[in-house]
Amino acid sequence: MYSPTMNCGKPTVSIVIPTFNSISYIKYCLHSVFNQTYRDFEVIVVDGGSTDGTLDFLSKYPVVRVIRGRANRSLQKNIGAYNSKGKYLYFLDSDFYIDSRVVEECVRICEEGCDAVVINLLPRIDGGFFSRVLLWHKIYTSQCEAKTAARFIRREVFFRVGGFNNLLYFNEDLDLHRRIKHSKYRIGYVDRYQYHLGEAKSMGSYMRRYLYYAPNIGYYIKHNLRESISHIASIYYILKAFKKTPSKLILHILALEAIRLATLLVGCIVRHHESP
Repeated sequence: MYSPTMNCGKPTVSIVIPTFNSISYIKYCLHSVFNQTYRDFEVIVVDGGSTDGTLDFLSKYPVVRVIRGRANRSLQKNIGAYNSKGKYLYFLDSDFYIDSRVVEECVRICEEGCDAVVINLLPRIDGGFFSRVLLWHKIYTSQCEAKTAARFIRREVFFRVGGFNNLLYFNEDLDLHRRIKHSKYRIGYVDRYQYHLGEAKSMGSYMRRYLYYAPNIGYYIKHNLRESISHIASIYYILKAFKKTPSKLILHILALEAIRLATLLVGCIVRHHESP
C-alpha cells in the first residue's frame, strides 16, 4: 500500500476529507489521493457519524488519520484544519476523484506566490442524457466567477480569514473563497481536474439535493449578497459561454438552470413557512 512521506524536505500538504455514509465513493477518492505524484502529504478524514461501513473501510488505511464527531460539513472541515500539520490545506469531498498531478501543481503555484488555488471541477458522467446535460451545465456556469472556489489554501491564510462558516452547508466553499478574495490574497488557477462522482443521476435526485440546500440559502445570501446576484444571473453566463462554445443541448441546459433556481426558491419559501 502506498504511504505518504512527511520528511522529503518539501512543503507538507494536509488533505482534509469530510465523510458521512461515504462508502460508495471514499475508496475511489483515496485511490486518487494515494496516486498523487506529490508525496509529502497527510490525510485527515473527519467523519460526521457514518453508519454504512465507512469507518470500517477507513480502518484498512493506517496512514489515514480519522477523527470522529457528529458535525456538519463546514465544521468537519474546520476540525480537520485545526488538527492539520501542513503548510497547505486541500479540502477534498469524499465523492471526488482527482488527477494525479493536482497536489503537485497546486504546491508549485503556491510556492510561486499564490495563497489559494482554484482547481477545475467537473461532474463524472455515465454517458446518459441527463449526465451530458449536467456536464455542459457545469462547463457553462463555471464561466461565472462567483461559482468558482479555491479548495487548496495556504494554512495561515485559511485561519486569518476565519475558516469555513460553521452555519453554512450550502456554498460554504464559495463563502470562504469570497473572504479570501476580498482580503486581497492572491488566488491562482491550475489546469488540472477534480471529478465529482456523486452527481445526481436524474432530475428527481437533482431537485431533492437542492431542496435539502434550500433552508440554508437565505443565510448564504445575507452574507454573500453580491455573489448571490451573480448566481441569480447565471442564465446570462450560460448564454455568454454558449456563444463561445455552442452545444446542441443548450435548451436543456437552460431548463436545468431554471429548475435549479426555482427549486431553491420554492424550497426556501416552503421551509420558511414551516418554521415556527
